[in-house]
Amino acid sequence: MFSNLRLGIFVKVLGLDRWVRGRFTPMGRVLLGSLVAVGLFALNPRISQAWLLAVVLLTLILIALGQAPWFRPKFRLRRQLPAYATVGRDLNYTVLIENCSRRVLPVCQIREQPARLRTRELRGSNAESGDWDVLHSALSYPQFVRSMRLRDGFRARRGNTVELAPGHQVSLNLRLAPLRRGYVNLYRLCLERVDPLGIFRAWQQQRITDRLLVLPRRYRLRWRDRSGRNQRPGSGRAQSSSTGGSVDFARLREYRQGDPMRHIHWRAWAHLGTPVVMEFHQQTPGRSALIMDTFAVAPGDREAFEEAVSVAASFCGDSHWCDGRLELLLLGEQPVRLGYGPQSGDQSSGMDAMLEALACVQPAREYTPEMLVQAARRELEGIEQCICVFLDYGSAHQKLLRDLQLNGISTLVLVVHTDAHKRIRQTGPMATAPRQLLAVKPGEAAQVLGDLPVTRQHSKLAYSA
Repeated sequence: MFSNLRLGIFVKVLGLDRWVRGRFTPMGRVLLGSLVAVGLFALNPRISQAWLLAVVLLTLILIALGQAPWFRPKFRLRRQLPAYATVGRDLNYTVLIENCSRRVLPVCQIREQPARLRTRELRGSNAESGDWDVLHSALSYPQFVRSMRLRDGFRARRGNTVELAPGHQVSLNLRLAPLRRGYVNLYRLCLERVDPLGIFRAWQQQRITDRLLVLPRRYRLRWRDRSGRNQRPGSGRAQSSSTGGSVDFARLREYRQGDPMRHIHWRAWAHLGTPVVMEFHQQTPGRSALIMDTFAVAPGDREAFEEAVSVAASFCGDSHWCDGRLELLLLGEQPVRLGYGPQSGDQSSGMDAMLEALACVQPAREYTPEMLVQAARRELEGIEQCICVFLDYGSAHQKLLRDLQLNGISTLVLVVHTDAHKRIRQTGPMATAPRQLLAVKPGEAAQVLGDLPVTRQHSKLAYSA
């Protein structure tokens, strides 16, 4: 009962705050605040100056408010959004505005309007944005405001002013700052005009619903690993051997009748005294996988979970580390394969599907890390290198790493936790490769990924008699 009452009060206060900030200009808010302050002194009838000042301020504000009902333009708006945005980067997009009336559209501005606050929709449910905290658990008004900002998913800025002739159309640039990953719903666009006194904004809204995918924050990385030893058929190493027409040098061997003259190794011939040719094998990019543990126990793990998503998205967004062949993304028990969407078999862009899955992933508290081991065993056949992003480093995670090592899969492990350095003190199966086991505390992902070591497999060339 008390939580419902508190939620209702928070909704009313935030709605009033948004209305005042949206309708009044900075000068108008100063006058409104001055009117409230002077009104307190005007309660004392002996202070006549306060009464006079309060009347003057109230008159100015009422005159400005009186201009609003006369602003009723006929217009049409349409957004032109890009395919996706990214958390931490401002999104610039275009809005087309058309004057549908017979009069000149006065100097106006356009801005995005957040969704209306309705207590009935918020009561007893989580924020639509994927925020983990139930709104009833917001113990203070600032926490409630933060939850509602995440629910909206963006912070909008007003566009440039425009004056439009009848029947004309013009495009305006708007800027929007995404606040969270996932899908952000844009509901309304607002056309605003400031009154001649510069106090109050008259506006007309138009409901235009669009959906924008916001990708997780990503960091630069320079990690390259060519130490995988998995040689299964179709795994991505030597697919066929031939002389010539290939891309990578394999070995030197004796000359056979029919070998091309251009592949003769003249220096080796002079050294050995017999004809020697260079043999090549046709090499295709290695198959790679990325495993992310989505098991989060407490709501307090939210910061670590978001950092883990950003780490995984950094590897998905940079295809150089895996030669462009990241074939599997395993989010808990949910596999996302190259060329397929996260929940369907429809063929689409592989990397886009993986980034979309990471943008929408939420912590799964109904499964255990042991289920991750079982899912990985079913999906990792033929994988040559694997990135593991864990939220913990328990026995189940170490069991998965042992399976990867037994299959000769090159592995890089990143443990994202507020106490990550303490968690990885017992290296377990990664004792043979301690540099491939890294601790990532929330806020340190950019530095850790930028300092990743470069591991390469060096080829040994030998002459054959």
